[in-house]
Parts: sequence; structure tokens; C-alpha cells
Amino acid sequence: MNKNIGNCNSRGYLDSCNIEEKKYLLAGGTKGIEVFNYPGFTDYYTFVEGNDSNYHVEAKIIKINDTYYLIEAGGSNSVKIWDFVNKNLITKIISNNDSSLRGFIIINNRYIFIGSDDNNIKEFDIEKKIMIKNISKHSNNCVGVKPVKDKNGNSFIVSYGGDKNIYLWGFN
Repeated sequence: MNKNIGNCNSRGYLDSCNIEEKKYLLAGGTKGIEVFNYPGFTDYYTFVEGNDSNYHVEAKIIKINDTYYLIEAGGSNSVKIWDFVNKNLITKIISNNDSSLRGFIIINNRYIFIGSDDNNIKEFDIEKKIMIKNISKHSNNCVGVKPVKDKNGNSFIVSYGGDKNIYLWGFN
């Protein structure tokens, strides 16, 4: 198949996920998070708050208590939580400074760890809808975070950044 599904958005993020028996493609850019079904690419929806033209860097879809949420982060210095089915914005959690957020992971469907242009990892609590803390170590942009496990099954977070460093973090 060679099909262009649209070029009206400057894109910088692409991911896919399965929800029950449906497959979705998530594309982030300057006009929001676009969600397409695939392989047909017939259904289409853009998650965007008003005329927000900040860069929508990344999104993930999670399920909490039988409800699907689209979690979005990006250049708007916030994490946005959308009701994926009803397509409405539930809440916007603002970071404590003006920085772009990128490269996040969700732990236990409750905590978001995300890299930031202010050199920190930011931790957000989805349930309480608050930013919990900044985790500082990088001397340049924290580009992203990834989950890892050791041979005993213990969970850690790896962060990487513009300072060329990679850090390993434990958490409870």
C-alpha cells in the first residue's frame, strides 16, 4: 500500500497502539495529536485544545478502570489528559516553569515521568492531576526517559539528554 493519509501537519512524532481489537496510529505535530485507525485510515480525529499551535510532541493511550485516556505532552509546558472515547479534555497539568516536555513513560497507569527542556525529569500523578516533583541531574535538555528492568525484575528509569549523559534512576 502506498497511501498518503495527509500532509497538513508538521509532524515530529509517530506511534501505534492496539485497543481491544482496533489498531490506531498516533501522529503528533503542530496541529495536535492526530489519531487514525489502520490499516484502513478511514476514521480520523485530532486532539487539540482550541488553537494550540505548540508542538504536540508525544501521546499514549492508556486504560484506567475501563476508561481509555489519551495522555499528551509537548511544547505547551503541560500534560493533557483526554477522554479517548468522548474526545474531550479532562484536565491539563501545568509544569512549574516554561519548558517543552518530551519523551515520557507511564508507570502503573498512574505516574508520568517526562523529559524537559529545563534539564529535569518531571513526575506527574495522573490520578491526583498534579506535578509531583522535578528530578535534576542533567546539565542540558533531558530528551527522554525509558523504563528498564534488571535481571531480578526491579524497575528503573533511564534518562538521556543533550549533555550526552545517560542516568539510571530507581523509584518506588
